[in-house]
Amino acid sequence: MNDKHFFTGALRPTTLADFIGQEQMKAQLAICLEAARRQKTALGHLLFYGPPGIGKTTLALIMAKEMSTTFYHTSGPALRRLTDIDSCLKLCAPEEGDVFFVDEIHALSRAAQEVLYPVMEQGKLITAIKGTNVNIPLKPFSVIGCSTRIGRLSEPLLARFKLVLRLDYYEREDMFSIAQRSAKLLELDIAAEALEEVAKRARGTPREANRILWFAKQYQIAKRCGRIELSLCKDILADLGIDEMGLRDIDRRLLQTLMELDREVGLNHLAAALSEDQSTIRDAIEPFLLRQGLLARTARGRVITPKAIQHLSKPTA
Repeated sequence: MNDKHFFTGALRPTTLADFIGQEQMKAQLAICLEAARRQKTALGHLLFYGPPGIGKTTLALIMAKEMSTTFYHTSGPALRRLTDIDSCLKLCAPEEGDVFFVDEIHALSRAAQEVLYPVMEQGKLITAIKGTNVNIPLKPFSVIGCSTRIGRLSEPLLARFKLVLRLDYYEREDMFSIAQRSAKLLELDIAAEALEEVAKRARGTPREANRILWFAKQYQIAKRCGRIELSLCKDILADLGIDEMGLRDIDRRLLQTLMELDREVGLNHLAAALSEDQSTIRDAIEPFLLRQGLLARTARGRVITPKAIQHLSKPTA
């Protein structure tokens, strides 16, 4: 089986040069990489933050590959306790220059975050052995964190990152280039106009574009159809429940709920009405709706906008 047709992770760029968009941030990373190579030292500690699906983990992987070092991947939820971090670092035993990546680093407890302070600043792990604190020296390595909720990180931990970089949603031109690259890797025969439509509806998010194109490839294989022209692409997007603004079923349900209630609604009430987790609504659904001007937040809760009401009155495209 061709893994390009199965794993969307195969579509990730593997070098900084292949990473499309986020130009100012890439320029800063290129400087850090070149300086580290020239000095033959570890890359500095980095923090990437921003909405889901825009390339934070991909950039962490690229940093390790560019430095030709080992990439250790863990997550904040997996390191909730102090002993979790101790065990993880002892097990990994990072060599000089390695990358220790913590996904959703904001999920670390404050106490767990404090364990990282001496690790990042002094290169030592303070751990308890038989009731006594012992300093374990560590080889210089890079901690790279990523977060969708940077406000939950403590100021002392933030201060220990050499660069704190925000990734934002992608403009249409970059989204088209990303979709074009992914379609080529998927060996997907698709018209330029159809790729434009994918770029338009992908919510400024590479992960969303890759999901659409992966499904389009499955559709092409299953239906034994040829080139995907614009009209067929729109049919595929309709099958996925993605409308002309990039809204999915859950987005429309949220907006429809607000329209029917016709008042400001708290997050608790909204989560209960949609049978969704509050963090999913706050971190994965609302950011795009807010950016598109379809939703507003007030001191009393969420409220639908006239633009959203007008959109909901149209049939799904």
